[in-house]
Amino acid sequence: MKILLVNKFYYLKGGAEKYVLSLEKMLTDQGHEVRVIAANSTVNLPHADSSFFIGHDNLEALPLLQKIAELPKIFYRSEIKTKLDQLTRWWQPDLAHLNNINYQIGTGIIDYFFKKQIPQVMTLHDYQLISPNYNLYSPKHDCWQAALRKKFGACFTHRCYQSSWVKSGIAALESYYNYKRKVYQKIDALIAPSYYLAQKFTQFGFDPAKIKHLPNFLPAQIAGLSLAPKENFYLYAGRLTPEKGINQLIDFFNSHPNWNLKIAGSGDLTGPINKNIELLGHLDNADLKMMISRAKAVIIPSLWPENCPYIVLEAMALGTPVIAKNVGGLQELIRHKHNGFLFANYQELPGILKQFDFNPKLTVNLSTNSLNASRQYSADKYYEKLMVIYAQAISSSTLKNYY
Repeated sequence: MKILLVNKFYYLKGGAEKYVLSLEKMLTDQGHEVRVIAANSTVNLPHADSSFFIGHDNLEALPLLQKIAELPKIFYRSEIKTKLDQLTRWWQPDLAHLNNINYQIGTGIIDYFFKKQIPQVMTLHDYQLISPNYNLYSPKHDCWQAALRKKFGACFTHRCYQSSWVKSGIAALESYYNYKRKVYQKIDALIAPSYYLAQKFTQFGFDPAKIKHLPNFLPAQIAGLSLAPKENFYLYAGRLTPEKGINQLIDFFNSHPNWNLKIAGSGDLTGPINKNIELLGHLDNADLKMMISRAKAVIIPSLWPENCPYIVLEAMALGTPVIAKNVGGLQELIRHKHNGFLFANYQELPGILKQFDFNPKLTVNLSTNSLNASRQYSADKYYEKLMVIYAQAISSSTLKNYY
């Protein structure tokens, strides 16, 4: 099969990119012919298709005049047709698999594939299609209720997107634009990595028949590191941004100096940090895996409704339990007291950590159960289910009954 993967970043920026890079390798290893479309970037990984890449990955880095000129392209990029015509002139994909495309590439690419009668599948990594604020979290108002009522302008009113009037206004306009022209109805199948996300999209108004639940996969079996002895620290790994709940987690460990926390990731932190908290900065894959394998547990304190984060899958594959805030799809990955713990508030966290201190049998069982649970997220199982989704998308294309 000829498959065109589309994602705005082609470097390891976050979970979506880890998924896309792993998916490209998996599909190629299975004998499919895979091409890639992404946004131009100086930090992109080398790729044979880079001459067809579109737009810019970082609008903020452009000079002011060029930045102003780029803003209308969020809604429509003429280069999509120009560059994809060049590609499809000699290579016609059987299917386009979309991922994160908004802003840097834009939804015009959906229109292009629709007109070219190329079936489309999209993996949903967040809530971008239903809310201007893609993480569906704001301390100022309820983003979900605003999205449910199609009140996208509330994002501007409350500065929900990165606390910026300008960015929030652009995001709101983009959501109105795409919703009014029903562009997402042209996609044949939407892959939801969590039931929670699938439910939100159904409640918003998406056709439930198009939504396919399929959790993310581990790109390869991680061997050996799961046997590493556990050390006396807990680990946070991820972006250091407000919606991730990192500031509240730091406050907790600041007030409980008898427990140690290591933080792996980049971003801006506010407030004091005590000696029991160590900032590791950004770690490469090998160092991060080693750190995960040595931690008593990985802690995920997210405030936004997480989808199916890779850090959970990787921790389980390394035999490390996960302690997570009970939000979004996290409760689908973690069985309380079986392969980790779920907590609703920080009053519950001391009791959980004490169990790691005083119940060694429980912690051994948590590690064993985590390792066993990771096997259901294998690449082989994912591939089998993905091929079914691809086949269904091709056979029941939206083109047949769109109008």
